[in-house]
Amino acid sequence: MFSALGLIVGCSGDDHTPEPQKPDPPYEFEYRGHKYKVIQERKTWLDAAEDAAARGGYLVEICNQEEQDAVYGGIQRAGIAANYTEVKDGGGVAYIWIGGTKKEGAWVWGKSGTKFWHGNKNGVGLRGIYVNWGGCSTGNFNEPDNFTHANYSPNGQNSVAMALARWPRDGAPLGVAGEWNDLAGTNLLYYVVEFGDPLHPFPPRESIYVGTGTPDTDAENPAPPTWTGRIVPEPGDAMRFRVYNWANTSDNLFFYCIVKGDKIIIDVQARFYFDGSYNYRCFLPCYFDGTYTVAKTIYEYVIDYNRFTGTLDFSGTIDGYPASLGWAYFDKNDKFLGVDWDKVYSNPKLVLTPVSSP
Repeated sequence: MFSALGLIVGCSGDDHTPEPQKPDPPYEFEYRGHKYKVIQERKTWLDAAEDAAARGGYLVEICNQEEQDAVYGGIQRAGIAANYTEVKDGGGVAYIWIGGTKKEGAWVWGKSGTKFWHGNKNGVGLRGIYVNWGGCSTGNFNEPDNFTHANYSPNGQNSVAMALARWPRDGAPLGVAGEWNDLAGTNLLYYVVEFGDPLHPFPPRESIYVGTGTPDTDAENPAPPTWTGRIVPEPGDAMRFRVYNWANTSDNLFFYCIVKGDKIIIDVQARFYFDGSYNYRCFLPCYFDGTYTVAKTIYEYVIDYNRFTGTLDFSGTIDGYPASLGWAYFDKNDKFLGVDWDKVYSNPKLVLTPVSSP
């Protein structure tokens, strides 16, 4: 039989010393070039993260539904019993540690530092970043809830785990097997280690990009269909990023992307003066309505971000027309003068590659 500490307490003689139960060997699997190991050793979240690093990996960071399914499937194939432990502050069911942790009110992946959620169950996720909190399957977020209990979670819940059964064990469900719950990091759980570079966080570190798009055909010298540039965090402002070299321009113009709550948007208020009359250029969405080209001052033009591919996707629609992005001219009274045709694209996308590892 087993004690609460998992030690073998049966004996074959009076002087027999109990030996620690040997953990099962890690179950290994792969998904899209990344390797994973399911570690059947009970550790706190912090100890599990440290052990993952010592193994050359990190606690798994789940970036889309396909990876979620792959990880949960790997846990099932590892043969872990859905009742191998009971987490008192998690509805009395078993869980597996994954890499999410809370820092200053934001939920982040521990290795890459990617923010994927702000606040509790009524909070918001960053556009394009996958989450699978308890209740997602029914469209009703019930987690994270920062449940506090004097005995089980006196300091609240600051670590993320994947459930192996619906919870709570009794009563109306807050989540089902495979969904995530916030738990006290002091719980002793199994965990999943991922190997390979974390997948494309945003906000990024300084990155280079390869840009693609359809150049505007009205330009005498249209922009190239493929070009390169870089995106750099603004010093002192972790949510603001300069994008350099749009359209392979030689005049060192840049524009800003801003992370605002659950969105990534273009800052259309950044103006660049270009002559003595104080006329200026501004990076704006625009469109062709069949007769005229119209530049729109859309203060929250949303950019999609695909973390799995590291792609910023600027395409979209404006007033029912396909959007283009580029530089527009205005006079000192904010009157629209026209667009800079050789810097305008439809369907533009930027694929980011970080300059250095975190």
